[in-house]
Amino acid sequence: MNCVITAWASHEAELRHYLRRQLQDSALAEDLLQDTFLKVLAEGSRFCQLENRRAWLFRVAKNRLIDYHRTHKAHETIVGDLPE
Repeated sequence: MNCVITAWASHEAELRHYLRRQLQDSALAEDLLQDTFLKVLAEGSRFCQLENRRAWLFRVAKNRLIDYHRTHKAHETIVGDLPE
């Protein structure tokens, strides 16, 4: 578990900056950062066996970002009748 704390301490600020830059919403960036940390905790000892922990962290953060955009797409309202 020590490797989790070390990796998180090393990369948390960089991950936060990446998410804030992508979202322009610091509160949402913090939420996705927390989701990323929870994923690390869920991995447990498997995380410690990873060769490149930084790359894994960024991949998880990017996937959280993609999931957010996928589920929060703006939908256009269609006005008028549609041709059949």
